[in-house]
Amino acid sequence: MDFGTGDYTNSTIDCKVWELNGSFGFTDNFHIAGSYQTADFDYIADAIEWNLGIGFNTPVSERLDVIAGISYVNLEIEPLPGQCHDCRVGISEDGYGLTVGLRSAISQRFEINAGVSYIDLSKSGGDTGLDGGVLFRLTNRMSIGLHGTWGGVASYQAAARWYFR
Repeated sequence: MDFGTGDYTNSTIDCKVWELNGSFGFTDNFHIAGSYQTADFDYIADAIEWNLGIGFNTPVSERLDVIAGISYVNLEIEPLPGQCHDCRVGISEDGYGLTVGLRSAISQRFEINAGVSYIDLSKSGGDTGLDGGVLFRLTNRMSIGLHGTWGGVASYQAAARWYFR
């Protein structure tokens, strides 16, 4: 399970984000994954996005895995009362997401990852993004790290990950 906070950039509106991600491996190569994200757009609007999907991972070498996934995505954006009269908010849409990436344990304590994602929403259409991050393992049960996503909007996150196995 991951928990992180982030901040969107490349926008004239400041945005603060909280996100919770989780996954559960039900075989050595398949997992269920989901996330829940809330965003506060500078006291103008609030957004909630969640997704739920299935993923596949397979080792390419001793320290490198390929990861791919498909998910259902739901997005709700609501204006705050009296704050935004002409903004394109108050939307509710859903769609699907696709991801593919690489994950590498460069040492026993450091993991790096990079990937490409595509999200297609019912009204907004599609958006392709790149992401990457690094995790530092503090203990066998906890890691901390940094993560970035660059697409229609760039976001940067500080995260903590807990392992339950």
